[in-house]
Amino acid sequence: MLTGLKNVKIGMRLGASFGLVLMLMTMLIVVGLTRMASIGEINDNIIHKRWVKADAAQTINLTTRANARRTMELFITNDQDRTAMIYQQIKANRKTIDGALDTLDQLVASSEGRAMLAQIRESRAAYVASFSRVAQLLAGNRRDEAASTMSSETLPLLDALQEHVSALVDLQKARVEEGGAQAAQEIRATRNLMIGLGVAALVIGVGLAYAVTRSITGPLRDAVRIARAVASGDLTSRILVGSSDEAGQLLQSLKDMNERLKQIVGEVQPRH
Repeated sequence: MLTGLKNVKIGMRLGASFGLVLMLMTMLIVVGLTRMASIGEINDNIIHKRWVKADAAQTINLTTRANARRTMELFITNDQDRTAMIYQQIKANRKTIDGALDTLDQLVASSEGRAMLAQIRESRAAYVASFSRVAQLLAGNRRDEAASTMSSETLPLLDALQEHVSALVDLQKARVEEGGAQAAQEIRATRNLMIGLGVAALVIGVGLAYAVTRSITGPLRDAVRIARAVASGDLTSRILVGSSDEAGQLLQSLKDMNERLKQIVGEVQPRH
């Protein structure tokens, strides 16, 4: 490597070295930004899709349970105002569930998730229809029939609905955990890659700095040694020129000067 550098001009040598260092730094920045963008996409998917789906599924789960509790309250209250309030709460919860289902319809893309959504809608339709019959019986003051329908039909349908909703909740939780694991793996891979590139850049930079420094300072030390020898009157120095760069040209000039001085001394000495 040093031999190849000897014939390259010092300015070009230094410029190429700094250029290579800048290129390595640019590569590190580009790779870092690219990997960070990938991590950002994973996090964005977790926050704006997977977590939203998990939250919607959990909302359906909790709101369905709330409506089940409200339904049971209808059997233990005779207060018309309280009954009206319960129906309003059930209606509001239904709207919340509808909104959560619409959110899942927009975001769920997997065949497994779509199948679960279809099961939930089917089970919910059956449960709502059964609950409506119970509500009609209660409104007609036919509590025994309402209780019988609730026990034999509505509650089993509610259990089936809850089972499907719980399965969807578990699926979406698993998707969020998968996204978190993927993000963690990407972070580890990015860290290892950046460390590897950083170490490689450091080794290349140190090696290049050493080679360039040696290629410049070596000939300069020889030139200083020869100049001091000539200044002290010693014209016997052996001068080897091994490069054609500025330092090599300096050594060649010193060599020519040394030879010329020896020639002059040789011409002057016989006269005395």
